[in-house]
Amino acid sequence: MACSRVPVRSITAVCLFFSLGSKGQEASVNPEAQLIDRLFANYCRDARPVTSHNESVQVHANFALGRIDELNEKNQRFETFCWLLMQWTDPFLQWRPQSYGGVNRITVSTARSVYKYAIVPVYKLLHAGAAALRILELECAVLSDSVVRRSHAYNSWPDGYDLALATDRYRVKVYSTGRIYWLPGIHFVTSCNVDLTHFPFDRQTCFINVTSWLYLENQVNFSISGSGTVLKYFETNGEWEVMATHTGRYAVDVGAAWNMTVLYCAVHMKRKPLFYIYNLLLPSMTLSLMSIFMFALPVESGEKISLGISALISYSVLTLLVADSMPSNGNFMPLLLVYTNASMMITALSIITTVFVITLHYRSADIALPKWVSLLLLGFLGRLLRVHKKKQTQTGRTDLGDSLSQHQVAVINGTTTTPNNVPGQPASEEAELVTDHSVEWRLVAAILDRLFFVVYFLLLVVITIWMFVRILNH
Repeated sequence: MACSRVPVRSITAVCLFFSLGSKGQEASVNPEAQLIDRLFANYCRDARPVTSHNESVQVHANFALGRIDELNEKNQRFETFCWLLMQWTDPFLQWRPQSYGGVNRITVSTARSVYKYAIVPVYKLLHAGAAALRILELECAVLSDSVVRRSHAYNSWPDGYDLALATDRYRVKVYSTGRIYWLPGIHFVTSCNVDLTHFPFDRQTCFINVTSWLYLENQVNFSISGSGTVLKYFETNGEWEVMATHTGRYAVDVGAAWNMTVLYCAVHMKRKPLFYIYNLLLPSMTLSLMSIFMFALPVESGEKISLGISALISYSVLTLLVADSMPSNGNFMPLLLVYTNASMMITALSIITTVFVITLHYRSADIALPKWVSLLLLGFLGRLLRVHKKKQTQTGRTDLGDSLSQHQVAVINGTTTTPNNVPGQPASEEAELVTDHSVEWRLVAAILDRLFFVVYFLLLVVITIWMFVRILNH
């Protein structure tokens, strides 16, 4: 029987076809995809990444401050954007890079597989040992994505809702050694107990605190990595200058001999006062000077009271503007508000004393000055303040420029002359001498005007120096 022969070329073609197909299939396999499929095939993301139940997961974290959005003094709310830099080791996510084409790092979604801790900002005042440390409030306390798929609001402000810790838009880096890096960016809205005593030259310290509500210290132990807050990516703020930052941790006793680790970032800031100097401080000082210059205004102008009332109304508006931006509590009193109120009181007293001066200026000419008033005001204070009588001119009339003098007039047959005998008049005619005290009262009013001007000016200078000394000492 003749044997049928298969052509050698056909066999070679078939072998070559299967060989190329096998190589093409191997080439289409992605080593990184292969690695991810193997790593997370049986991975339980709800379990802590430890080999022993009694072992604590060591999580190293730090804060990277991105920007300061706002410090609302009235509502005592501090808004910032930060990156929370976290890293830990997962012994179940290790591999040999040589077995996967040299892949030593992968980036995966937190929703796919990686265990993510229940990191939440803390609310309420907790105590660490004997010292009370402020734990500040965030509007959105987010539980672990592995436990709760939705963000959970806890004592929150509705306008600061943030899903940074609850959504899957942030990925994690996993290295072949099992080291995991998670860098979520978070919009923090925390409460900050501001002290505006030295406003607008004040300095504030606000805290950002985070912890894990679900795990205690013996389960997840947080520690600070690095030398301090990362400011490499910080954007400068137009109102606040960051003086310093520091980070740390402390344990809080939650009862039953259990401790909870809290991480905090303290931001020390100084206000940039230029805007408030031009819009609040300088107008207040200008009004103070304007109010005391009503004593330099002549009584005859009729505008002394009008000037004082205008300054008083302006002070009221300025005080409302300052008070409107302050929180409604009695823990402090801003020095600027104290200065404004003190200046407003000085203005009110100036109006009262001006009314008294105007009353003296228009005092009846028939009322004589008491002797002690004449000695004290016309004598001592007149010389001290350089307000004195001037000699009569050749016409017998008194110059009432800066100072006034008293004079007498004689009423003779219905005509007014000097008290001496008028040439051409009979010496035997009886003259009724009448003393005119109105000039003396005007002189007293002029002396008091200058006295009150000096007193209120010195008082204003003392208050201003006191305010700036307090600010400089601060």
